[in-house]
Amino acid sequence: IARDLNSTGPIIGLAISLSVLASSFGALWVSSYSTFYGRRPVYLCSLPLFFISSLGVAVSTNVPQLLTWRILQAIGVSPGLAIGVAVVGDMYRLEERGQAMGIFQSASLISCALAPPLGGISAHYFSWRISQLILSAVALCMFLVMLALFPETSHPGARGLDKYKAEGKILPTWRPIYINPLQALRLLRSPILIIISIACCAMLLTDYIMLIPLPYTIACPSSYFSRQAARYNITNEILIGACYSPLGLGNIVAAPVVGRTVDRIVVKYRAKRGGIWSPEDRLRLSLWGGQQFLFRCLFYYPV
Repeated sequence: IARDLNSTGPIIGLAISLSVLASSFGALWVSSYSTFYGRRPVYLCSLPLFFISSLGVAVSTNVPQLLTWRILQAIGVSPGLAIGVAVVGDMYRLEERGQAMGIFQSASLISCALAPPLGGISAHYFSWRISQLILSAVALCMFLVMLALFPETSHPGARGLDKYKAEGKILPTWRPIYINPLQALRLLRSPILIIISIACCAMLLTDYIMLIPLPYTIACPSSYFSRQAARYNITNEILIGACYSPLGLGNIVAAPVVGRTVDRIVVKYRAKRGGIWSPEDRLRLSLWGGQQFLFRCLFYYPV
């Protein structure tokens, strides 16, 4: 991309940072509207945006165009996980949600394992634009599938729209009702939610700190996108993309295992309380993961 747009690797790397930022704000937006209008309308509105923005990325001729379309693309794809998890919660019982969400996450994370080498093949043999055209085609197919087959999964009376009508209020006919997407941030007043958010932020930060500099570390110094001292003299985009796959493979394997284990923990502690359920029971498994991380930091990576 840097060679094609006459730019540099660090500048093109901004597309990753901006897309992650846009995806986070997009998730706030789509989750707020899905709570009011339901899951299906949000998907039917976001997928066309994903389709158009993917075409825009494919035909970009300069860096500003690329960054702009990447931001819109990230917003268009943000319902994938944000609403996907809510759909799973709508469809499965309490003691089954962990396993269902684990399978959903595992299926979603297949892209983390396949996308880098497939993108490397596209860039090496054809053009980086081909992968974006493929994404636009996938978005169009998914829109048609959603339009024809995807039902509304929100429980009757649970949507804000149902409560709005029950109160006798009149909806605007020419525009959607305005919902402040930032109001969901008030949930962070809960100590548990803010701690979970910080932990997830640190986890994602760790992934990107490892992955974004990867081409600069292993690529040949003479390559266009890496003019720094590199160690491994790897210039093939396919091999560089393959280095990203282990992260996705690890998540694919771990997600369903963790989900099933969490369900068992929920059932166990609910039985101990005589049928009373506590949402925090799902976090007990994270204590084991935190202990393993702390142990490895102390004994495998001494200061």
